[in-house]
Amino acid sequence: MPKHSLKTSRSSCRSAIQHVIFEQPWGQRVVRVYEPDKYIIELGEPMNVVIKRYYVTGMTLEEVAERSSTPISIVNKPIFHSVSDEMFE
Repeated sequence: MPKHSLKTSRSSCRSAIQHVIFEQPWGQRVVRVYEPDKYIIELGEPMNVVIKRYYVTGMTLEEVAERSSTPISIVNKPIFHSVSDEMFE
């Protein structure tokens, strides 16, 4: 396998967006892109961000759990409460 410089690799890497950003049924925003070999890569926001976004809108723990299809025992973990509020400004 030939070695490539970072500059060569970046300039030869082309991706095509398959569709615009959309929201999954559980609330996660995602976009899909084609990589150079035509495989589809899905990029989605982390679920802790999705859950925090629901908290910011005033949902209860139960509502967040139902909307995100995440067990309440997971929704209530501290990691989901520690997402920076700056992300939502």
